[in-house]
Formats: sequence, C-alpha cells, structure tokens
Amino acid sequence: MGIFDTAVEIAFDDGAADALINAADSADQTLRSEGSFVGVATGYAMEDFKGGYATLFNNALAVRADDRGRLAGVLAALAEDVRQAKLKAREEKSRLKELAAWEQRADFREQHFQTFQGVASDPMPAEWPVAAPTISAVFSAGARARFAGGAGNESHVL
Repeated sequence: MGIFDTAVEIAFDDGAADALINAADSADQTLRSEGSFVGVATGYAMEDFKGGYATLFNNALAVRADDRGRLAGVLAALAEDVRQAKLKAREEKSRLKELAAWEQRADFREQHFQTFQGVASDPMPAEWPVAAPTISAVFSAGARARFAGGAGNESHVL
C-alpha cells in the first residue's frame, strides 16, 4: 500500500494525566489558600516576639511565603502543560485514526483515479505527527538563615 500501512498508536494515559492535573491543581489551591491563614497566625505569634530570633523567624516566614507562591505557580503551570499534552495526544490519536481510514480507502481511490472528483473528495490527512509538548516543573526552595546572628554566631567554628 504505502508508507502508512500500519498505524502507530501513541502511548498516553488519560487517567494518569487527569490524576496529575487534579493533584497539581489541588496542591496549587491549598498553597494559595493557606497564605491568609499563615499570615493571621504569624501576626499573633509576632506580637510579643522580639530580638534576633524574632528577626530570624520573620525572615523565614518571608522566604516561606515567597516559596509558597512560586511553588503554587509551578504547579499551576504543570497542570496547564499536562492539559495541553492531553489535548495534543487526543489530536494525534484522531490524526492516526483518520490516516488509517484513508489508507484503507486506497484501493477505492486507485480504481477511481481517473475521476478528479473521486480523488479530490478524499484528501490525505496530515502525514506529520502532532508535536508533543514538553512538560517540565522546576522548583528550588529559597535559602533560609539557620542562626539568629549576634554573639555566639560562630557556627563555622565548631
């Protein structure tokens, strides 16, 4: 027949994709919603908290808040990337199915090759695969100070 004699199936697990989307969306929403709770709780904690450890604690909270926002953004982007991959996989499966059906009609087209209308009414589907998107998620937590500073801050001298 031709170069498309055997249709190639693509391996894409919609269930796994849906589970990943749901997990990333859920974690994203949890991280975003906990921000206000943590803000109120730390406000109460900081009322009578003074000195070097208060500064250390406050700085750690700021880094945590920044990390929480960045991680939520990474998870939201991951969920969207997986949604796009799912869409592209669906498009590719459809293209392969159409291409296989077109190949099965090859004998009929060859018999009616002389008839322009017969050939024109059965155009070949796209022969190039739908490009699979790249999915990635990268997160690195911000650096945190591990000591309060001041006297006794000689952590490198042990």
